[in-house]
Amino acid sequence: MCRKRKTVMFKGVPYRLTLKGRIYAGWLIFVDWFKRLRPVVRYYQGKYPTNSTCFNCGLPWEAVRESERDCGIHFIDIDEDHGFFPCCEYCWQRMDDLKKIDAIVALFEELESCGGSPYTKEEMLDALARDLQEKQA
Repeated sequence: MCRKRKTVMFKGVPYRLTLKGRIYAGWLIFVDWFKRLRPVVRYYQGKYPTNSTCFNCGLPWEAVRESERDCGIHFIDIDEDHGFFPCCEYCWQRMDDLKKIDAIVALFEELESCGGSPYTKEEMLDALARDLQEKQA
């Protein structure tokens, strides 16, 4: 039997629905919220100690990609072939613009402390500005 799936938006975040739509969407919202509780985040950081993390919630990238339920990683393009990802999509949708700038600056500083960033801070902030303009358009 083939299940029909439909994607709906809730607070700017896409969720897939099955025939049991409301129950499934409610469960996904709960799972996204639950995964970002501090004790759960610490568990995932212990499970994936070598992964870098979302700058907002601290969830390791492998835990973000671990299931299809999660919204994924918010990728910002610098050019056609290069870009960066400061936060998971769940956090990115819930952050205001100032927090997004802070996340970009924190990512730049972390890259600089690890041996140098492949991009300048201005390039990263320009890419953020383009990303925000595309969202508003």
